[in-house]
Amino acid sequence: MSKLIAVWGAPQAGKTTFAVKLAAAVYARYSSTVLVLSCDDVTPALPVLFPNSKADELYSVGEALSQTDITQQINY
Repeated sequence: MSKLIAVWGAPQAGKTTFAVKLAAAVYARYSSTVLVLSCDDVTPALPVLFPNSKADELYSVGEALSQTDITQQINY
């Protein structure tokens, strides 16, 4: 059964961080597919989701995901 969880709040409140940690926890607990959709066109979330990437590598989600050095690491 599919579920949708929406996260919203004030700017700089930690919504993106919370959403990513929640997604990792749901994945770890239920071993299910989790999709995080960030719709903020003013402050893109790619630097938060991929903190070890260089700024010039983060112009596209596809570019970031195609990197060979990306590994799954859950920190929560």
